[in-house]
Amino acid sequence: MIKRIFSIIFIIVLILVIIFSVSRYIRMNQKYLILKKQHDEVISEKKNLKEDIRQLTETKQALETRAASLNKELNRKQDELNKALIEVAQLNRNISILKSEKKDAESKLKRRMGSLQQEILRLELARSKLDARLHSITELEQALKQARKRRRLAKKELVRRLDEIMLRLGNKGYLIKDGKPTAAKSRRELKKEIKVELLPTESMPR
Repeated sequence: MIKRIFSIIFIIVLILVIIFSVSRYIRMNQKYLILKKQHDEVISEKKNLKEDIRQLTETKQALETRAASLNKELNRKQDELNKALIEVAQLNRNISILKSEKKDAESKLKRRMGSLQQEILRLELARSKLDARLHSITELEQALKQARKRRRLAKKELVRRLDEIMLRLGNKGYLIKDGKPTAAKSRRELKKEIKVELLPTESMPR
């Protein structure tokens, strides 16, 4: 009877131990699974962190390269700016010089214009005098033409009168001079002996 009781107690204890062991195994297994999951998450996160670190490193290198390029470009732009400032200063000096030269040129031009205006006035006065002289010369030429015309008319009139005289005489070509007959001379000889003088009139220019 006692053995049976001990057997039953042993079985109960054994069952309790088994239950405890199984329960503990289950709890440990759950913890293991939780730890494994956490470990996997840590490893995954570590990998992600490594990838992030790699990307950050690449980004840093790219940024450093970009910064170096920007610094180089900035230095070049600074050099260009310095050169531009030097050129601007030189241009300002040149502009000042050109303004001064412009003032001098304008002053010289004004003096030259004044001299040219005086020369133009002198030339216009000379031209006016020349025009007056040319007008006088033209009038004189016209007066001479009129005098020559009157002279030709006077000669024609004289020849006509000589022809009338010779026609009226009718002595076969003989004229009476100092009571003696003389041979009539030709018209050409008579023209040579006759002197025709023209007196200036008041209408002729002096």
